[in-house]
Amino acid sequence: METSHAKRHAIIVHSFEQAQAVLQAAASLGTPATLMSAPDAAHYMGAPVLAVLFQQAFDAVSAARATAVIDCGEDAGYALEALRHAAGQKRLAVLYQGPAAAALVSIAEQQGAELILEAPPSLHLTAGMEIEETLKKALQCSDFNEIS
Repeated sequence: METSHAKRHAIIVHSFEQAQAVLQAAASLGTPATLMSAPDAAHYMGAPVLAVLFQQAFDAVSAARATAVIDCGEDAGYALEALRHAAGQKRLAVLYQGPAAAALVSIAEQQGAELILEAPPSLHLTAGMEIEETLKKALQCSDFNEIS
């Protein structure tokens, strides 16, 4: 059940401010963006918090064409919780990379949620990074390895 989220490069964000910066850069460039939570973020932040964080960023930069992915790692319980929040949401998907994939794919389909089983290539935003320039490069290139 993998669609557009899995095919695009993602930008890993840790805060509303970073998510908003990515969306502002995407809107100014006229290019779509895929936001992704940090690895296993559903475990320590919770899917409800991440879903709200992404939705608030979407609302703050309504001109951006963007989607978001909640990373649940290998924990099926966190993935189930995230799928409840992603149900019917075209802009939100769930990343799960554990042994219960077959069961979760079925549940995702029943709920109208998107489940991604393989992490897309991603750029991890870190403190001290020149965010605006890095984002412009990232959103305009097809391979994050090109970014220096």
